[in-house]
Amino acid sequence: CTGLESIDIPDEVTYIGEQAFAGCSNITKLVIPEKVETIDNYAFAACTSITEVIVPENVKSIGNSVFTGCSSLKKAVIAPKTVEIGEAVFRDTPLEEITLPFAGNLQRMLYGDRSDLTAVDLKRVTITGGTSIPDSSFSLFVTLTEVNLPDTITSIDRFAFYGCTGLTSIDLKNVQTICESAFSGCIGLTSIDLNNVQT
Repeated sequence: CTGLESIDIPDEVTYIGEQAFAGCSNITKLVIPEKVETIDNYAFAACTSITEVIVPENVKSIGNSVFTGCSSLKKAVIAPKTVEIGEAVFRDTPLEEITLPFAGNLQRMLYGDRSDLTAVDLKRVTITGGTSIPDSSFSLFVTLTEVNLPDTITSIDRFAFYGCTGLTSIDLKNVQTICESAFSGCIGLTSIDLNNVQT
């Protein structure tokens, strides 16, 4: 579908199938209908002209490699109700900024387990839900400079931000527990609020 320049997905659609629009390289704007609940594997892979993606409120599941190879994609917002995010969703993209409904293994989720994190462009991450940052969530994301956490986060688990050398500050105003080596190797960190930390 290299000749397709726009997609008009009907409002009633609830499921976008595997590779549904893969390779539609001339699409510049992607509007996902509000009623969509599932986006399957590789649905928008190699849509190389898309620069921004907003995943709407009702999407519960995002499959593997959905936006992989979208070589112009720099910003993505995934709505708070999404409960399942596959692997390598943004592999081979110049993604700089993302909003996620929860924290997890970001390397696996965004780029895949075998990705080289020194070669990615991610700078800003905003988490909108959850109560903890799991083990190694942001580990070795050396390009990361800004992380925004919700007030609901009370625990930072082991190695959560290990080796995030570009991170300069983080607000932990409601965090009560910071586990082993959570910020080990964060040599650029100059400001951190630990007022509520108990352990």
